[in-house]
Amino acid sequence: MQIPEEGLWPLIAGAAGAALSLQFIEGMTWKQKGVMTITGTLSAALLTTPLMEWVGMPASWSNGMSFLVGLFSWAAVGGVMHTLQKADWWGLIQDVVRRIFNRGS
Repeated sequence: MQIPEEGLWPLIAGAAGAALSLQFIEGMTWKQKGVMTITGTLSAALLTTPLMEWVGMPASWSNGMSFLVGLFSWAAVGGVMHTLQKADWWGLIQDVVRRIFNRGS
C-alpha cells in the first residue's frame, strides 16, 4: 500500500500536533503517550478533510488544519469522556422508560 505524497504531509502535520499536545500533559507513561500520539494522528488523518469541507476551508490549508486537529483532538476527547463519566445514566434510562410507557396515557 502506498500513501500518496499529498496525503503524507497532513499525516505528518497531524502527528506533529499530537506529539506537541503531550507537552501540556504531565504524569503520563510512555505507553499512554504512544497511544495519545497514535490516536491524535489517526484523528487528524480521518477528520481533517470532513471538518474542512464542513467549515468550507480551502484545500490548501489541509496541513495546518491537520496539525490543529492532531493538537486539539485529545482536548475534545477528554471533554466528551468527562461528560460521559459525570452523566446521570440511571436517571436518563428512567426518563426514557417513563416516556416510552407514558405515551399512550
